[in-house]
Amino acid sequence: MFTTFPIFTELNLQDREEYESLVQHLPPLSDISFVTLMIWWHKHLKISLLNGNVVVYYKQDNEEDSGLCLAGVNEIDKSIDEILTYLKQENRPPKMIHLPEFVIGGIKDKTKFKIEEEPNYHEYIVPVSNIYPLETALIGQRYKINRFSRELLPVRVEVKTLELKDKQNQNLLLNTALEWHNKFGSPNDTDNYEQQALEVSVRNTANLGLHNVCLYLEGQLSGFVINHLSIDKKYVIGNHMKFRRDVPRIVSFLQYLSAEQANELGASFINFEMDLGIPGLRRHKQDLHPTDYFKKFSITSFE
Repeated sequence: MFTTFPIFTELNLQDREEYESLVQHLPPLSDISFVTLMIWWHKHLKISLLNGNVVVYYKQDNEEDSGLCLAGVNEIDKSIDEILTYLKQENRPPKMIHLPEFVIGGIKDKTKFKIEEEPNYHEYIVPVSNIYPLETALIGQRYKINRFSRELLPVRVEVKTLELKDKQNQNLLLNTALEWHNKFGSPNDTDNYEQQALEVSVRNTANLGLHNVCLYLEGQLSGFVINHLSIDKKYVIGNHMKFRRDVPRIVSFLQYLSAEQANELGASFINFEMDLGIPGLRRHKQDLHPTDYFKKFSITSFE
């Protein structure tokens, strides 16, 4: 059983059914998805309940205090007041982060708060049909996939789904991703937090209900994606995309494989998550012509 705010409880794998019963009526944001929370905030994630809503305490190793988020539709003004008052009493900055747009829409008196959009954390929602099947996909996507295929014409290309209950396959993904990080990764990313998150995914694939697609070039693993279905099964939510950075247009091809798998799973949309303000990533995701965004906001007290 989860505790009532301001007491927080760690979220663990065995809590999935209880947690999802609390958020199943909400839009399928990645940031409040049980699977995403377990993968990316697996060490410090805590939640509590407030007026029938979920309060999520985001924290990562490299951040002293990421902040609190509210997910729900009940008594929003009162809930935000209680959280900001608590933060002040704890001598913490009176600010909430990553609040979904539906929470902001539920505020009755917006003059009480300073509300700011967080564009770096908006989640891109793209129809599967923008990418797959190729015959009806966006012209720009067809061009990239066809060019990728032409340039690799002499190369043996294989697409596989790996059984990740197999420890050998788990180690293959983890070791290959680490190799790519060491070869192509940013020198500033010394902690490689993504590798830790990936290990959580591959070691707990069955419990988290993850799906993978792997791309092999000449028998060598050259890229893979790991996704999961939203509770309503209408969205595929991205979790990981890893690849060799020396293969042109490989990202577009991996996105095409994700769309193909989403179609097979019966999903209509792909949540390609946020761009974190990275210019190249933002351009690439905008090229997919998202039809919607799951927007995020921060709230600060005026007092």
